Amino acid sequence: MQTTIQIIAIFLHIYLTNWTKNHGFTLGFDLNRLLIPTPSQVNEHGRTDLPDYKERSAWQGMWKSFTDAPNGFREEWQENQYSFGLEYHYKAFYIRHGYFIEHQMKGNRKFMGNGIGIRLLLIL
Repeated sequence: MQTTIQIIAIFLHIYLTNWTKNHGFTLGFDLNRLLIPTPSQVNEHGRTDLPDYKERSAWQGMWKSFTDAPNGFREEWQENQYSFGLEYHYKAFYIRHGYFIEHQMKGNRKFMGNGIGIRLLLIL
């Protein structure tokens, strides 16, 4: 079972017209991390360098996922996934654009995303 931790930060939320609050921008940042242990690896002598991850409970696996990378803290930091985006809204309509980044040694996914949205409570 995979579990993730997500930290979201909204850096900027401004309204272009303070008296009507019809227009606005939001700039956000998102950090994701899989809370799964590193699988055991067999070295050149046929021995495992790490304890078998299947022998841990789910809670132990989540906590150990912060400290079990074979190459230390630098590799732990590379396991994080980052995304950021900008959103513009006009009344109940939203347009957003964002970017997702993953380290090249941990999947190398990099892509852009776009979206539109509508707030139903203001329309009904």
